Amino acid sequence: MAYALAAAVSFGLGCDTRLRATPDLDYLHIFAVGAAVGAVGALIIGLVQVVGFDQRAEGGAGNAAVFGIISLCLAAIASLNLDDPRRNYRMLAVAGIVAGLLAVVLSLTRGVAIVAIGVLIVIVIYAPRQRLTNATRVAWLGLAVAVAAALYGAADLIADRLLLTVEELNSVVSGENSANIGERLRLWIAGWSAIGESPLWGHGIQNRMAKVSELLLRDGLPVQHYSHAHNAFITFAIDGGIVVLGAVIAVLIVPVFVAWRAPRDIRHRKRFFLALQVSLIFGLCGLTQIMFKHDIMDAFYIFSAILVAASITDMRVRDGAKAPMPSED
Repeated sequence: MAYALAAAVSFGLGCDTRLRATPDLDYLHIFAVGAAVGAVGALIIGLVQVVGFDQRAEGGAGNAAVFGIISLCLAAIASLNLDDPRRNYRMLAVAGIVAGLLAVVLSLTRGVAIVAIGVLIVIVIYAPRQRLTNATRVAWLGLAVAVAAALYGAADLIADRLLLTVEELNSVVSGENSANIGERLRLWIAGWSAIGESPLWGHGIQNRMAKVSELLLRDGLPVQHYSHAHNAFITFAIDGGIVVLGAVIAVLIVPVFVAWRAPRDIRHRKRFFLALQVSLIFGLCGLTQIMFKHDIMDAFYIFSAILVAASITDMRVRDGAKAPMPSED
């Protein structure tokens, strides 16, 4: 893990230097535009999978949960352009938010859908009211039609998922087990027991599920084959105890802290909400899903953190000092 962390830091410093070589670009604006376009694309792919193939949307991610988490991140990042003075970019931001949230619904990932409610609240806090009201009625009507069409096309799958959720909750309340919610509770209980046996150093990633499976046998129910405990914090604590758990929490907090402590330039608020939203989404979704140690998830988080750092004003340049040129090595 130390090697991976060192490699990530080195990669991030190198990318930050390269991005700063063109300091006049508004990377946060570009990222928000790309996120909006990506969210719309994700929605289209998700609709094809749901309507055309009658399956949960996963958009090429190979995992519906990963697709849902990244779609939610795209919606949150797209919202950064809600304060743009140009109406076309504001409308693109709204389209990205709606598309990203709909893609989350199409993924049928309940833990991510719950987090999406909190993300929407943060978006409302961030959005400038006076500019949102300037959107044309035709544009809002078009978005409403798109939402209705998407939900109608996925109505059967959504209804089945809701019915399954109610049935599973009833089973859990009655003291019975269920295939999804009940199994997660079993994993979490076994995970906490495993952490209690080795709280400082954990059991090692190679022994993670072997140890959890050993503890699951105690309740006499069948043991399913999982690769993780369906809670990223429990999973990392099993792997490396409170040492690794503390490192993971630091990885989530540091971008937000850096964005908050950065100079109060014109992009400070946008930068802070970018770091806050991405860290919140990863952290809260990690309570029921995977978080890191996945190629798509890791790459997305690292790139977002790099942009947070690269968008911070270089005070030496502002004060007239010459900033160091990037190395050619």
